[in-house]
Amino acid sequence: MNTIASIMAMQPCGPGKVWLKQFRSIHTAWECVDRPEWLLWYLHKSGRLTVGFLAEFAARCRAPVPAGESKAVLDILAEKMTEAKDDIVLVGQWTIETSLVAIDFAARSKRADVEQIRQCEVIRDMFPNPF
Repeated sequence: MNTIASIMAMQPCGPGKVWLKQFRSIHTAWECVDRPEWLLWYLHKSGRLTVGFLAEFAARCRAPVPAGESKAVLDILAEKMTEAKDDIVLVGQWTIETSLVAIDFAARSKRADVEQIRQCEVIRDMFPNPF
């Protein structure tokens, strides 16, 4: 699965398809993507996304709560994950929710573009270019 066509066969979203078409190499696309949910989507579709990966991603994406925000949702979810550590189903549920909340928080923040790029860098650091 090393071509743009192979990723297109995985049926990405409309904006993802448009974005991918600008690249000749999937290797370059992986390095250039600035949307963490697209990297996580690929890892999920390719069967490489694990609960452990999501837990580490969520932990690395925890950031200070900006002024005016309530207690970090990520902190609350991290506490629940710790409490449920022996229940793999609950841990999986909380890690997925934590990761999605991290991405959503980045999208809503005033520095959304910076935070999303940072999250992409975290993912690429944890999972080097598979292409």
